[in-house]
Amino acid sequence: MLLHQLFAIIIYSGWHYGKIYHDLQEDYLDFQQSFTRVLLILLMSYLLFANTTLFFAITLSKLFYDIFIMIISPTPIMLHVKNKQNLFDAMVGLTCCVVYTVG
Repeated sequence: MLLHQLFAIIIYSGWHYGKIYHDLQEDYLDFQQSFTRVLLILLMSYLLFANTTLFFAITLSKLFYDIFIMIISPTPIMLHVKNKQNLFDAMVGLTCCVVYTVG
């Protein structure tokens, strides 16, 4: 593994672990939800390392899904905080994928 690949995995994992920690501190999540999200982060980090194309496909499809949900939401003029977070998460994932493959 090259240094830029390790850096991309650390950025991806660190961003999402920090988000889970923040949500736990604010009481938005319970233990079971946070445990499930940690397992998902571990799976996605492994996919970034082992099968980058599948990681890219999942991240890109989630980005398209989030954009689609924003368009058909009842108030498309104003972005809900959850939509902004989902889009930012997808952008972090795509950035990490680009850093991993191109870097």
